[in-house]
Amino acid sequence: MNGCHVASGARFEVAGTSRDRVTIDLRGIGDLTPEVARGAPRYTSPHQAEDHWAWACVMLGQSLLAQRVTDLIHVVRAFGPSKIKVAAWRKMTVPALMAAAIEPRIAEVTLIEGLASFRHVLDAEQY
Repeated sequence: MNGCHVASGARFEVAGTSRDRVTIDLRGIGDLTPEVARGAPRYTSPHQAEDHWAWACVMLGQSLLAQRVTDLIHVVRAFGPSKIKVAAWRKMTVPALMAAAIEPRIAEVTLIEGLASFRHVLDAEQY
């Protein structure tokens, strides 16, 4: 993406231009990260781990991955009919890839330091 810094979430660029760029934080990332509840830090800090939020989302009816994919699709659709380039970094690569499989307006996806494959997760001893 022309040497642009990729933030914690995903970066969008209207295909064919370099002037329209937006960086967003998807659910649970950046400014949208839930805060640790007040109280004993030794007790509350471990509960801020993303896997705790992911389990809570499943219990509430929709996985954290599905919520992030939905957020990403809504942002893409807000651009109108334009084709969009998406760049995602680390843990946002899977939601970006899933959104690209669903949303035809995503013309290109750049994945940086993401999951190599789902097979890799199954074969790895630690992940």
